[in-house]
Amino acid sequence: MSGSIKLFKVYGIPIEINVTWLFAFVLIAYSFSTGAYPGFFSGWDQKTYWLAGIFSSFLLFVSVLIHEMAHSFVALARGHKVSGITLFLFGGVSHIRGTARKPLDEFLIAFSGPCSSIIMGMLFLYFNKSFSPPDLIGTEPVDGIIFLTGWMNIILGIFNL
Repeated sequence: MSGSIKLFKVYGIPIEINVTWLFAFVLIAYSFSTGAYPGFFSGWDQKTYWLAGIFSSFLLFVSVLIHEMAHSFVALARGHKVSGITLFLFGGVSHIRGTARKPLDEFLIAFSGPCSSIIMGMLFLYFNKSFSPPDLIGTEPVDGIIFLTGWMNIILGIFNL
């Protein structure tokens, strides 16, 4: 695709990022570093806010990629061809060739992405040991990153249902 950078292949599926995603990465990292993390977790130094924001932006990239890979893997399992995955400014797209032969195929392909995001979110929150931090002030950065990544995935999943 024009304006995209090829990264690697997963099970023969080319993974690309559109140049717009680089803008999104910076914007998301900035938003987390100057808004979300200072708002939720006071007491960290500026460097920590920025490192957490950059790492969280990367985790969001990985989360969207896994979401799209779920669509693609289910499509492959249902007999479709997948020509690639491209991540854009506001998400990603799996390039699935053809149309679903059965309504069940269409449902499973569509539902697999949101389902994977919600499951990932719940796993992150489980490992964070809570659906809300007991004490937002003084929370360790790794806990904040896990907490925010969990909720980002749940929101991503619900938004895509």
